[in-house]
Amino acid sequence: TEVDYFVDGTVDAMTLNYCIGLCFRTEAENLNSDFKLVEEYFNLAEEPHDGNLIVYYDFLKKMLEVRDMSKHFDIETLFIHLREDPELEELFTLYEEQMAGTTEDTRQSIRIFLQRKIQFVEVVQGLDTISTLKDIIRLDDGSMDNFAFQETMNSLNKEIKKVEKSLKRNNDRNKHEKTDFKFGHSTGLN
Repeated sequence: TEVDYFVDGTVDAMTLNYCIGLCFRTEAENLNSDFKLVEEYFNLAEEPHDGNLIVYYDFLKKMLEVRDMSKHFDIETLFIHLREDPELEELFTLYEEQMAGTTEDTRQSIRIFLQRKIQFVEVVQGLDTISTLKDIIRLDDGSMDNFAFQETMNSLNKEIKKVEKSLKRNNDRNKHEKTDFKFGHSTGLN
């Protein structure tokens, strides 16, 4: 399946769907690390302003809130909290049916997808910042004082190191991935 990566944090339906699917299960296996991964994506993403994405975004936000409130997160706990909102309760029922047969291999593929997507965004955002800082330095006509110039150079160096670190992390992960990078069928959520 072709993946349309998001740039500048724009949320797409498939990624929201995968995020929810990764956490939507009762087994404890890898649940904490999966939630951490989903939260990392969620923190990078911008909140959608129109369309059905708002509902799915709110659903994921509620999942993360319930997770924070509960020492023992499970589907029953989530359902109790979602019943307060009829729209989210209906969505819960939909996911409960869809995710019942999710295999560990599928979840591993989703983890890889999210890890790559997060690192893509980190690199893109870092390169954008580097480009901005580079322009500031390039366009400096000598009016910038030494302290401001040095601060800008330090910021540039810091961003370059962050991008290098993200690229290295991605390369290291690719070396150790044993699962094929495949996805389950998208549910067509828009």
